Amino acid sequence: MLPYKRDALSSPRVILLDGLWGSGKSLLAPIVSTLDGVSPFLIASHPEAITHMLARNRLTDDVFKFLFLNSVIERSYAASIGRGINLRIWDDSSYFQTLGLWEILKRLASGSSVRDFPDGLARPEAYFQLTHLLTQSAESLLRVLPGLVTVINIQRNPAFLFSHWEKYLRHWDRKRELTLAVEFQEAKVPFFAEQWAEEWVSLSLAERSALAVARCASYERNALARIGNPRESVYTVYFEDLLTAPEKVLLR
Repeated sequence: MLPYKRDALSSPRVILLDGLWGSGKSLLAPIVSTLDGVSPFLIASHPEAITHMLARNRLTDDVFKFLFLNSVIERSYAASIGRGINLRIWDDSSYFQTLGLWEILKRLASGSSVRDFPDGLARPEAYFQLTHLLTQSAESLLRVLPGLVTVINIQRNPAFLFSHWEKYLRHWDRKRELTLAVEFQEAKVPFFAEQWAEEWVSLSLAERSALAVARCASYERNALARIGNPRESVYTVYFEDLLTAPEKVLLR
């Protein structure tokens, strides 16, 4: 079969802010969004889901590249003209968190069309998105799209994550939960537990939370160690540094 055609040159630069659940992404994202050359951040599960599928050889490289770049290009264009602006004040991804009202009004009132989008790509505004648990699959992403994607990985002491994970997994079966999952013995199992699905279904909520935090932190650490020259593609931020020395973090 012929490969799907989608060139990375058609896409803006991509910044992904990633980390385990409860690691501090919601605190860091609005700050990064205010930096020069960075767009308001978005939250969507699609890129992280297909990245995990790629890492597990369930998508070919050309299919992944097409799906990933199409999503980025579509969302970048929508953001550039003010389509889909989130004006809910209390949402993490609300534009009130990242942009002034004047900038919002300018985009809403813009007469821009699809013909103007290539000019927008020439501006140094990177597409910026929050992801969850993607770092453990980032090696595959960076292999297929070298030079396009920068991952900011925020880490927090796993000992402080347990209660957050326990609360999150308590509602794991809700319909609006979009984290990639597999089915085992009629149970919904998160993608990161696919290799130990039988163990997952036998555990209590507290046991699942503790074991998932420990193993996902290990998966993340091992993935970072495998990525060749992380200084070019991955920046690690420690939650404690963000609180105690934010200017040091932002200078990086």
